Amino acid sequence: MNTNFITKSILELMGTHEDGGYNFYIKDKKIPILLGKDKTTVYPEIRVTPFIEKNLLQHQKYIEDTYKEYRDWESGVFQVDIFSKKIVEAHNIYDVLMDRLYDFFNLETVIYNYNDDFEEIKPNLYKNIAYAIEPDSKKALFKNIYGVEVKNKKLTRVNSLDEIIPNSYYVNEEALYINTDCIECIKIKALMQGRLFKNGDSYSDRGIHYYEETKQKNLSSLEDNEVERISFDMYFIYSHKREREQLPNIKRVTYGKKHYVR
Repeated sequence: MNTNFITKSILELMGTHEDGGYNFYIKDKKIPILLGKDKTTVYPEIRVTPFIEKNLLQHQKYIEDTYKEYRDWESGVFQVDIFSKKIVEAHNIYDVLMDRLYDFFNLETVIYNYNDDFEEIKPNLYKNIAYAIEPDSKKALFKNIYGVEVKNKKLTRVNSLDEIIPNSYYVNEEALYINTDCIECIKIKALMQGRLFKNGDSYSDRGIHYYEETKQKNLSSLEDNEVERISFDMYFIYSHKREREQLPNIKRVTYGKKHYVR
């Protein structure tokens, strides 16, 4: 995970990725989200300046047998500017954007444990039709399954049944499929309220752990063009990890005899 990954995740929190960029929608009105000074100015628009501040908060090290993991916790600040020629429109964009961010960072989740409905269709591959996606049903309880854990370790979500491997899962209109050697240990996360990324990730799956809006200001910008501006900072805490194989401990070192030269 690097700064570009975090930047893309923040942009996806704010809008839809399409046509090589990001757009924010209010009903059918498309509002471009631009990075810094990218592209020609159009109104209304949202401009994002990534990492105007960045700080290392904590460095952790975890070692077990031959496995070594480092995790860095950092904070970052993005500046967001909303431009419009109408102050009412600028405030409307701001309000809808705040609602969208609220949905991402305030998830209401139900966690389900193992039940007898799981059918083993192959060794360590289990199927449960109760968790099938029902895209056309407003009463679909499990349409937003976004996480499966076994013994507190997250399984990998794959995009098709053909891709499923040990410690992964797949869900479609037919069933939820899980490949694990401990089906009785599973925990299934289902979203009741809130918003996920397009691929089913939650904000914490992207390594983002905290968000706060700060320094909100209403400004008049570019007075000759009569443009209104609402500016605020997005302060967030995120983490990223590095995995390395730990070298074995050296218990004994044998040196050859010294050869003296006269």
